[in-house]
Amino acid sequence: MIKMKNSQIMLFNSENFKKFYNDSERRFPIADAFKLEEILSLISDKIQIHKKLLQEIFKKYNAFNEEGKLDMSRVKDTTEIDKEINELNEIEVEIKADPIEIKENWPDISMVEISILKYIIK
Repeated sequence: MIKMKNSQIMLFNSENFKKFYNDSERRFPIADAFKLEEILSLISDKIQIHKKLLQEIFKKYNAFNEEGKLDMSRVKDTTEIDKEINELNEIEVEIKADPIEIKENWPDISMVEISILKYIIK
């Protein structure tokens, strides 16, 4: 079982991680690639839930302009919205999978990528 806070899960939605994930030049061993894909699929589900709840918070505080874009200047007092966003980010969620072990035959992984992957590796 992998446990992470929502704020940590959202790292898997970052541009750095998307670049890592979409790099077709990296070749992982088949079993590890399958395991990674399985874990990342479960994380993706959690990301969607987080995004949905975040949108609800923004709507509650009327933080979207007429074009539907986020505009925090519309929120007169950000104390409450900040509190709710922080509360959402601090929720610990469980990913029903075991962490994966990095092996010697993995492709090179940068420090930035490791800083994200550390939550799902042994």
